[in-house]
Amino acid sequence: MKRQNDEEVHNSSAESPEKKRKLTKDELIKKFIDDCSKIFCITGPSSGKTVNLYMMRYFFEMNYENENVSKNREFFEELNIAKEFKGGESYIDLYQGKYSVVYIDFNTFQIGNYFNDTIKKFKRFIRDLYECYKDVDITNLKDDKKIWESFQECNDVDEEDLIVSIGFLCNNLKNLLKRKIVLLIDNYDSPILNALNKDFYDEFYTFYINVFKKIFENNYKYAYLFKTFITGKINIKLFSNFDSRNYSIFNNKYIEYYSITNFELRKLLDKLKLKNKSELFEKYYNNIESTLLSLNSTDINNTNKTNKINILISSTLSNNNKDINNDYDSNKVKYYDISCVCDCIKKILSE
Repeated sequence: MKRQNDEEVHNSSAESPEKKRKLTKDELIKKFIDDCSKIFCITGPSSGKTVNLYMMRYFFEMNYENENVSKNREFFEELNIAKEFKGGESYIDLYQGKYSVVYIDFNTFQIGNYFNDTIKKFKRFIRDLYECYKDVDITNLKDDKKIWESFQECNDVDEEDLIVSIGFLCNNLKNLLKRKIVLLIDNYDSPILNALNKDFYDEFYTFYINVFKKIFENNYKYAYLFKTFITGKINIKLFSNFDSRNYSIFNNKYIEYYSITNFELRKLLDKLKLKNKSELFEKYYNNIESTLLSLNSTDINNTNKTNKINILISSTLSNNNKDINNDYDSNKVKYYDISCVCDCIKKILSE
C-alpha cells in the first residue's frame, strides 16, 4: 500500500467531495437549507467546520463560465443529498450549482502590531477577496464600477469603505450574475481572539463588528443573500440582532457532522488496511485526547462600555471516553474528533 506523507494525510479532508465521497457529511446541506434562520452558525473547538464549508461551496457554487452546466454535480449524485426531495424535485435540481458563493476564511487574516498596521492588512485581505472575482464582467455596474475597482486595488479606501466592502461585493455579484449569494464565513472569531491581548483591541473590535453589521443590515435593504453559514470556536451574540441561530457542534443534531463515528472509523481503517491496528489506534487516540488543554468556561468582555460582548468558550470535548465503551467495534455510537483521527492515522502509517 502506498503511504501518504504527513501533508497528504492532513490535507486529505479538505479535498473535493469526489476524493472523500465515503465520509462526506452531506446531510448537513439539507439541514442548512431547511433551517428557518437566514444566518446559520456552528461554533465549537473541534475539527470539521472548514471541511464542511468546502463541501457547501462545492454544492452551491454556480459554474461562472457556463451557468447552465454544473461542474460539481457529479460529486453529489451518489450521496444522500441526491435522494432528498422537496415539492417533487430533488435538492440537487433545486439548489446544486444555483448560487454565487462568497467564501471567506478569517483565519487567513493576520492582526498587526498596531491598529493602522492591522487596517492595512485588512485592505490586503479585501483585495485578495475581490481577486477571486477578477473574471466577472463588471461593465454593467456603472457608477459602482469605480468603487469595485478601488477595492481591487485597495489603495484609496478608508475604514468606512472597508466596513461596507464585503456587503458591497455580495450585492453587486447578485446584480451582475442574477443569482442570490450563499455567504460562507469560516473562523469568523479568529481576528477577535488574536486581538485580545492588543492595546487597540477595543478600536479593532468596533471596526470588525461593524463589517458584519453592514453585511446583514444592507441585506435587509438589498436582499442579496440566500443564506449564510458561519463557523467559529466561540459563540458570540454578534448575530443575535439578525435572523440567526447558533448551534454548538456538540448539539445532538450536529455532532455527527463534525466528528467521525466508530462505524465510519471502522470503514476508514478497513479501507486503509489498518483493521488489525484498531487497538493501537485507540491507544494513540486516548493519549492524544487526554493531553488536550481543558479550559474552564470563560467570559471575555470588551472593555468598551458602550459595546460589550460576552463570549463563552467551551472546551468540552466532543467525546468523553470515560463514559463510553472504548471498543470501536461497539454497537454504541462513539464520536471521534476528526483532527485527532488524522493524527493517529499519521502516527500508525509512519511506523
